[in-house]
Amino acid sequence: MEWSWRDSASWVDSLGRKFGLPDKGTDNPGYSSQELAQGVFVRDAQMGGLRPDYSALATRYLDSVAELTRQWKAQVDVKALSKRQAVELLLVFLQDFPYGVVPLVWERLNIGGLFVPPLIFRNGWADCDSKALLMATVLLHDSVFENKLAMILVPGHALLELRWSPVPMTKSIAWRIATTS
Repeated sequence: MEWSWRDSASWVDSLGRKFGLPDKGTDNPGYSSQELAQGVFVRDAQMGGLRPDYSALATRYLDSVAELTRQWKAQVDVKALSKRQAVELLLVFLQDFPYGVVPLVWERLNIGGLFVPPLIFRNGWADCDSKALLMATVLLHDSVFENKLAMILVPGHALLELRWSPVPMTKSIAWRIATTS
């Protein structure tokens, strides 16, 4: 399956630069609350530092995935897919993006090892949390998934959780967004 679209390179680049923190180097790692909000990062006591604000990022980048969402929904309609089949179709599409480890710093911005959707589209590859964010951003275009998504972070990996009611005869549903290998 192939979906394609064209966006203005300058628009995609400008969206990509709206995420991240100025790279201050190791000598000055502190960031103000205002810098964190502008860069879409939050302090996370459990992780012992900073992490991208995945909820805010999914909302911020809704427009950047509008054409992908339109094409996905068109395929869902043409094939008369159930919600579960629709999610599986999107998952297969995203799994086809080449895997690569995203650096902590990209073009002088601390991005915490995450590509936001415009950077995935621009670069043509992503890692697990980047793909999970992209999937969440697309799914948020459908109100069925509102307040039913969560990013799960474990050492070296990230998963997108989708709260879902199993259909009859189904004991559980499990989807993996991406692998680290």
